[in-house]
Parts: sequence; C-alpha cells; structure tokens
Amino acid sequence: MKRLLCLVLAACLMLCACGSKPAGTTAPMETTAPAETTAPAETAAPAETTLPAETTVPVEDGSNCSYITVRIEDPLTQIYAGPEFKSGSVALVEEAGAYTIVEEAVDADGNVWGRLKSGAGWVCLTDPPLAPIYADYAEETFNAYHAYWSDEVDFITSIGFTPAETLTDVQFGVLDWFEREQYTMSEVLYTMDELDPDRCFLAQVVFWGDMTTYGISFTDADGETRHYAISISGMDGSLLCTEYEGE
Repeated sequence: MKRLLCLVLAACLMLCACGSKPAGTTAPMETTAPAETTAPAETAAPAETTLPAETTVPVEDGSNCSYITVRIEDPLTQIYAGPEFKSGSVALVEEAGAYTIVEEAVDADGNVWGRLKSGAGWVCLTDPPLAPIYADYAEETFNAYHAYWSDEVDFITSIGFTPAETLTDVQFGVLDWFEREQYTMSEVLYTMDELDPDRCFLAQVVFWGDMTTYGISFTDADGETRHYAISISGMDGSLLCTEYEGE
C-alpha cells in the first residue's frame, strides 16, 4: 500500500514538473519594413503662357485692321479730324513717344494715315507727306521760274513752292478767315497758267503777325481743284502748308 502511494506521489510530482515547464518562447514575428516611400512625382513645369492674339478692330470697309504702334518723335506733329490734310488740324501730339494706331487709311495723294487709339484724331504716317505741292522757306539758291515780289521792302519772307506734278490754273494770294470757319482768297497776287516740277514758284511776302495767311490754289493732274493755306507757326516759327476745303 505504501508502495502504491509512493508511486502515485511520484507520478504527481512528474506531472507538476511537466506543467511548470515554460513553453518554448515564440520568436517575435519579423518586423515588416515599411513600404518604400514613393517620392512625390516631379512637379510639372507650368505651361508656357500664350500671348493674346493681336487685337483687331473693325474698320469702315468691314475688314479688320490690327493695332500697331508707331513712334512720333516730333511733338509738333499735327492731329487731323480725318485721314486727309484738308479735314483740318485739331491738335498737336505735344509729346514724343509711342502711339497706338487702330485704323489706317490712304488719301488721294497716297499718304498713309493712322487713327489714334486715344480718339484724338488722325496722324499722317507718311514721312515726308506726299502732296501735289511742297512749300518751305526758300534759300538763295532756290531754282524758281515764276516769282512774285511784295511792294514792301522790310521783313520779307521768301517762300519756295515746288510742285510734285504739273499743276494748272494756279493762283497765289491773301487768305481771310471768316466766321463760317472757311478761308477765302480775298486778294489774288499772282497767277500762272501752268506750274511743273521744273518751273518752281518763288513768293517774297511779308507776314504781318501770326494771323497773316497766304494761299495757293490750283488744278492737280487728276483735274481736282486744291487749296493750301500758308502760315507761320506761332510755336516754333516753322512754315505751315495746310490743305483746306475751298468754297
């Protein structure tokens, strides 16, 4: 009996020893390395900026004229009411610089005109302007065939007229300005049946103040009667030859 008890006790001790044996330590799971960080995609360069198309504006004939920029260096450049000299000067440019032209036109003499974006009027883009006749202060060497001399002896101004084509029915005289805003030749001083580029005209006259104006009228090669007023600029003393509408 004692022997049996000893065997049972020994078995219990063996069972206890087996139950107290720590289980084999499980190795920790291999740490998974974080996925490789994906670098942000390279920032795309901004698309090249496209400049706006050149602006166009409708013109009277229904076509389009591109804006253009021109430089006007002479602040005394005259601005006219329309695209021709006889439309009348309305202002001066007054400041040299770049000006935007929004419309172009060509007059009867072939001059190119540009309408200012500011709305002030038109400027002649042909330099020098084309005209059937050109007037300027005459040098002593001026080659004249026709000539007119004033009876005055003091303060004589010599004006040389050079035609670009053969002109007929030419009249030179004094202009008066009336309230109806129109020049009238009040006194004819000299006439010529014909004036051509080889037979220029010299007029020696007196300008009594800024308001004195002389005029020359003629029939051009196309058979049209033309009128030009000759005066002295009160700003710089230059000679002005401006076309005007006759009566």
